[in-house]
Amino acid sequence: MKKVWDAVTDPLIGRYSDQMQTPLGRRKPLVVLSSIPLTLYWLLMFLNQPVAPMWKFLYFLFVLLTYGNFHTLQVVPYRAMIPEVAATYNSRSSLAAYMHGIGMVAVAVGVTLMGYLTEHFEDGYFFGALLVAPGILLPR
Repeated sequence: MKKVWDAVTDPLIGRYSDQMQTPLGRRKPLVVLSSIPLTLYWLLMFLNQPVAPMWKFLYFLFVLLTYGNFHTLQVVPYRAMIPEVAATYNSRSSLAAYMHGIGMVAVAVGVTLMGYLTEHFEDGYFFGALLVAPGILLPR
């Protein structure tokens, strides 16, 4: 369901980002401003709600789709900045490789850390989400 939603929102955000004109540029305001709600919804995904399973499902669906919207609002313009900051094919390729490499290292550390936290703490998932939150909040 989220992928279908992304298929609709990604092109819309891309077009909006392409047409945006601000003193800070057309992409950076979206990347920076989306970081606060993105961080909030990231944390909400890991809150354990003591409610009936159907309400838990609806809560998670709402939070997931809203998180996805803010993630799209941040990531689509962020990746679209590559050709704007790197003029040549080789520099664009190097920058993209660097961005993805840092992301892969961050995911590996996060998965390892989350495994440790869930084994040793009752609310390990939420605690792990709190540790990851500053990385989401800080503009790239």
